[in-house]
Amino acid sequence: MPARQVMTGLVLSALLAAMLAGCSGRSVTMEDFAKVENGMTLAQVEGILGKGKLQTGGAVAFGNFGASTMVYTWESDQLSMSVVFVNDKVVAKEAAVKGAAKEGAGK
Repeated sequence: MPARQVMTGLVLSALLAAMLAGCSGRSVTMEDFAKVENGMTLAQVEGILGKGKLQTGGAVAFGNFGASTMVYTWESDQLSMSVVFVNDKVVAKEAAVKGAAKEGAGK
């Protein structure tokens, strides 16, 4: 299986796991969500959002290719946010306003 397909599968699986899980922590806002960018480390994201809750994580290796994937979540009374990290870098984020449509999937 090509490395790109493996990475895509990891990211999609991680997002699904995060969507199914709850979380707790500091109150996050859409302004906070907008500050999180692809390529940021977990430490940088937690500098913006506060301590996140690890929902799922894993690692895979195929020959010379290896990757670790983690999904962290943050939640307030009105907002639920998930960030997917591959090799400690943001690759996807998703925020949902409770009772509304989701924003930012894959951004």
